[in-house]
Amino acid sequence: MKLTKVLPLLLIAILALALIAACSSEDDSSADEQTAPTSVPTATQQPAADTSDDDNEAEVVKIGLLSPQTGPLAVYSAGFEDAASLAITDLNASQSVYAYELIVADSACDGTQAATAAQSLVDAGVSVIVGAACSGATLGAVAVAAPAGVPMISYASTSPAVTDADDDGNLFRVVPSDAQQAVALTEVVAQAGSSSPAIIYMTNDYGAGLADNFASNTGLGICSQVGYDPSEGSYDAASLAQAVVDGGCDSVVLMSYATDGAAIMEELQAQGFAGALFGADGLADSNFQNSFTDVSALHGLIATRSRSGDASGAKANFETAYAAAGGDTEGIYTHETFDAVNIAAAAIAAGGDLAAAIAGVGSSYDGASGKHTFDSNGDVLGTGYEVCAFAVSDGSSDFDCPQIWTADSGLAGTAPDVGPAPAKAAKIGLLSPQTGPLAVYSAGFEDAAVVAIDNLNASQSVYAYELIVADSACDGTQAATAAQSLVDAGVSVIVGAACSGATLGAVAVAAPAGVPMISYASTSPAVTDADDDGNLFRVVPSDAQQAVALTEVVAQAGSSSPAIIYMTNDYGAGLADNFASNTGLGICSQVGYDPSEGSYDAASLAQAVVDGGCDSVVLMSYATDGAAIMEELQAQGFAGALFGADGLADSNFQNSFTDVSALHGLIATRSRSGDASGAKANFETAYAAAGGDTEGIYTHETFDAVNIAAAAIAAGGDLAAAIAGVGSSYDGASGNHTFDSNGDVLGTGYEVCDFAISGGTADFDCPVIWTADSGLANK
Repeated sequence: MKLTKVLPLLLIAILALALIAACSSEDDSSADEQTAPTSVPTATQQPAADTSDDDNEAEVVKIGLLSPQTGPLAVYSAGFEDAASLAITDLNASQSVYAYELIVADSACDGTQAATAAQSLVDAGVSVIVGAACSGATLGAVAVAAPAGVPMISYASTSPAVTDADDDGNLFRVVPSDAQQAVALTEVVAQAGSSSPAIIYMTNDYGAGLADNFASNTGLGICSQVGYDPSEGSYDAASLAQAVVDGGCDSVVLMSYATDGAAIMEELQAQGFAGALFGADGLADSNFQNSFTDVSALHGLIATRSRSGDASGAKANFETAYAAAGGDTEGIYTHETFDAVNIAAAAIAAGGDLAAAIAGVGSSYDGASGKHTFDSNGDVLGTGYEVCAFAVSDGSSDFDCPQIWTADSGLAGTAPDVGPAPAKAAKIGLLSPQTGPLAVYSAGFEDAAVVAIDNLNASQSVYAYELIVADSACDGTQAATAAQSLVDAGVSVIVGAACSGATLGAVAVAAPAGVPMISYASTSPAVTDADDDGNLFRVVPSDAQQAVALTEVVAQAGSSSPAIIYMTNDYGAGLADNFASNTGLGICSQVGYDPSEGSYDAASLAQAVVDGGCDSVVLMSYATDGAAIMEELQAQGFAGALFGADGLADSNFQNSFTDVSALHGLIATRSRSGDASGAKANFETAYAAAGGDTEGIYTHETFDAVNIAAAAIAAGGDLAAAIAGVGSSYDGASGNHTFDSNGDVLGTGYEVCDFAISGGTADFDCPVIWTADSGLANK
């Protein structure tokens, strides 16, 4: 709950108590004089003109607050404003001489905007300005406030540049200079065992001052020091993270604010950085987690922040009231904001020159944030620093500050121990032909992918890989819709599709979205030249090669006048054209058809073969249509040889038949999964244990595609580049692969398989292989 919504209730309760006390007094008039006003302006109200001549009416006094309502510290602004409002409420409830009013203006964490905001406060008649939070904003504001004779008390500006500001004695702060915080941070980084930290810092007064002081005080070797402008749109978080990764740094020290700090940390995670993370007070608040898209990137951050001093009555009173009103007592710079408002009010009450009065009040001032004395520059020594850490679990962050640092004693207490980082969610999409002409094989593809995901999650704890399956239907339009659903679901890589047309339809959606694809079964030559902007890969060779193998298989079987029946899609047409151009045999008939259900007449296709007097048929088809054509060939008495390619070369093909006897004698080629290897054996053992058929088509390839995708995600950076890198001499279950510049692989040849029917079931065997080097050979 936001504290600003609760404060009116708290105020009513305080005033009610005051009125009860007044009613119990023997001297009613005296009690009336001591009772707080029944109407107190809030932070959102405009000042009311004081036109009364009644000497007993409280004098309206305005205190300004510069709050970073927008900009990189906006996530903390509510805490600052709530603490200031609490101070105003307490002040008005405790006396009746003044009616203190808080007027808030947005500093935006920007010097120019803060100057404008300060002018609005001056014009509104404030006596003192509390703020700003960001050092650059404070320096911008004081250039307006000081000439107007309005002192400022910052509650959070820690830059060393504030010490020497040209403020004519009008600028104070209740936080110490970062010249001191830098020393604390160097000890924290050294304590954690880092030896080569990178420094990523904002080039504003706060970031630059802290970075310079850290670098000059640490005895560690700085492996990289990179500055950036924190304004939204002025920095590239990916490039900043890349500098750390490229530098081989073992840790990062961030001198940043919330918005930019979160963006950089998420990029570090995305690029696989596993080193330690450190930060300063710009990040050391539990609300920092609200700046993240993926809060898991926050895990392990250790950050320093000003300590609010030892236990005291003033501290306890603030925390009790703040907590009672719904505030987070661990919120950064809330104690300091409360103190700054109270110091301002006390100086106003003291009268005279306000800057001098602030200096006087701030001499051994015992506040919620500690005991402070302003020096001649308006600075305080502070009471050291807290060392805080974030531990992320179940999507939210636990924030704790178990250690302190003081100038006298250094680090004391238990060093933060956040434990291992939670697994990072990583989604991999799978385009599976759950419907359409290859549906009979989809279970095998999905099962192989699940085995890969299970193995990945069992073998490491950095990532929690999740498989999201969508139906490609072996159709370009449906696959495009399915790919969009996977992109919308947040997948990093899409594995698939199976059918070439589906892959080409899907990549038209995935590539513009920056989601790479790795097909496990698309063999059309058209895939090579797809307009994919380098985002399409496949772990199966092009059919330009399979066609050559198939011509040798048909010739070896003694065929002299084969018919070619082919689908007119990318897969069928490409394979048919390559077969026809490579064979030395006379093609007696070449007939194409649309494989969509209801779009072809199997009887007419079979009749063309019979009428042509062909001695064999080469089918470039999928399972459903291929079975229908073969049954028609049998029905029309065709007795010639039957050949096919990888769309048919799976034992599950028999499940597409009404009469499986029509399948007898089919010889079909399919991509070979390579020679025996450890990777192949491991997959087949795991797959068989899970009930899978190790002879299933493209299951090895599916397993490999998922593993390549996961390895690329773990590598971080540009995913397409990472896939290309992983796929360089990749030793997988389907063979040893290297992606060329088109995302293609050479493969390891083809198996030559056949079906023999006995007892109403098909025996499926692949006794022969074909390789580009040796041609046909027995296994």
